[in-house]
Amino acid sequence: MDEKIIFSALDQFGLVEVSERGSIRQLKLGTTIIQSSVDMDDFLTPQLEYIRAMLMILAYPKPVNRALVLGVGGGSLITGIQHCYPEAEIIGVERSPAVIRASSEAFPLPQSERIKILNTDAESFMHSCRDSGSFDLVFIDLYDGDGPMDLCAQLGFALNICRLMGEDARLAINLWRATKHSTRTTLDNFSAELSTTGLRWILPSDFNLVQFFFKSPQASNLFPAWRKAVQDKKKWPYPGANSMMENLSSNFPYLFDSESTHKY
Repeated sequence: MDEKIIFSALDQFGLVEVSERGSIRQLKLGTTIIQSSVDMDDFLTPQLEYIRAMLMILAYPKPVNRALVLGVGGGSLITGIQHCYPEAEIIGVERSPAVIRASSEAFPLPQSERIKILNTDAESFMHSCRDSGSFDLVFIDLYDGDGPMDLCAQLGFALNICRLMGEDARLAINLWRATKHSTRTTLDNFSAELSTTGLRWILPSDFNLVQFFFKSPQASNLFPAWRKAVQDKKKWPYPGANSMMENLSSNFPYLFDSESTHKY
């Protein structure tokens, strides 16, 4: 089956294309790297492994009333939050106007008065946002065509993110193992600011490293319940749970930073 381009736009950040092969649509930013991938016949089940990993935080046994997504892409993270927590307010931040167009025109991004997509960069948003401690969940997936944005490794970035997180908030960040120095710096910055030692899932067949952080010092008390919720799926409404569990490394979610320091 031939692949065809169904969306193409150029903005100040470069080329944005969406290709389609059968029911699969993929977003690329002027390179061969796939930024988003959605099966239009089953759009609730993410195609990319790192997205499945990030969305596992939705099974953590605390409610989500307000969520922040830095880096909208094809909208898979927003779709997951809206599906699991339909009453939650979701703010998506995306600097590229062309990506925002692609997410709404070529992907099944949910449309709701509870979902706001802001066309601004993450740094400007954090500096202007006065809602300290108001987010229960933060997703960080900030990439350009070449890899994670340098912003993620800045100390001020971690400080601003932590300022926006509520008492029981959790954070999932997607990084690359290939960018070792900036990845290490990013994780060290967040580790220094957040109370609970993070949990890490190093994807075995990809570049990605997904790290979870928690604001509450007592967050780890709920880790066993979190794992059980994913494994038996009783509290996990997301359809991708089966494929997520199949792809998990055997020691997740008990791979602590202290047991695997700087193993990227």
